Amino acid sequence: MIKPFRIPPIVQVLGFLLCLALMGCESEKDQVSFAPIIDLAGIPISAQLAPQIEAAWQYIADQEKAEGEAVVQLQAYEELKPFFDHPETAPAAADTAFSLWAREPSCLLWLDLAHFDARRLDRGTDYSAMMARSDWADTNTILGLYAMGLNQKNHHASLAIMRRVHERRDEFSPLSRVWAATKLSWRENGWGSPDRAIEVLVEALPEARSCGGPILECQVWLRMRHALIATKRFDDAQHVTVVTEALARQAGLEYRQLICMVAVADLLGRRGEYEAAIALFYQCIEQAKSQQLSKIESKVCALLSENLGAVGRHGEAVVCRSKTLGTYGNIFGP
Repeated sequence: MIKPFRIPPIVQVLGFLLCLALMGCESEKDQVSFAPIIDLAGIPISAQLAPQIEAAWQYIADQEKAEGEAVVQLQAYEELKPFFDHPETAPAAADTAFSLWAREPSCLLWLDLAHFDARRLDRGTDYSAMMARSDWADTNTILGLYAMGLNQKNHHASLAIMRRVHERRDEFSPLSRVWAATKLSWRENGWGSPDRAIEVLVEALPEARSCGGPILECQVWLRMRHALIATKRFDDAQHVTVVTEALARQAGLEYRQLICMVAVADLLGRRGEYEAAIALFYQCIEQAKSQQLSKIESKVCALLSENLGAVGRHGEAVVCRSKTLGTYGNIFGP
């Protein structure tokens, strides 16, 4: 009996990178509607965010083609992320992340993949070897300072270092400058000032849009969502989350779009719109299943269970809770 041929994981992972290079990152897409995923009529928006929200929707409507090295790197980063969710392909994804990092050692995206994803696969030795390189070991340089802040286990110390990085942000490339701003905002939101996190991200948005297109802008808005929730600005958070999902759709990234859909449903629940949240959570579960993203499916089941319980549908809530993996991490960050 002939066994069916299975493409080795490393070939699957590296194959998409080759396709990206050959296609120049962008492909011709069918015309897609980028209307808001939910109705935002009647939901007010603050003067602080209104201009940037309007600019984001205009950018989406124009459907401009994002180009450049930063866009290619961002596309590769986003396409590689889902491979870490599959046990079969995660080791190959880690190999790819370290290969990309070795080839472009100053790129913060590859450091990010190695730090947050690959190290969880017992790749600490490889990570330490990269950290020992002169690119990262010298804390007098902007890269070394950033690495020190990222690796610092004390949250308040990490925040202080990332604030110093932000003061020297002009030493970064545009992509790295925006990426570092998202890392600072995460720390400001958790251990500093959520209001300051919002200010940092609002400042970064125009550059994110110009240098990284919808992929990078999506990242900035998604980080801002955390700070808006922390400051209980739920109306602004809903506008931000909805435009983020539309940007992910425009970028054509199913994995990021799914995360954004979960974020929209989560906000509906936080605003007390439980039935709408429940309906959207069920859609998210189906999409997670179709993409075989068990971690995201588990997280969605946990959030759905909470919303079902809030409207007295306790039987369904118990069934959903039983489908969670117990540990699924924070799918929205850092």
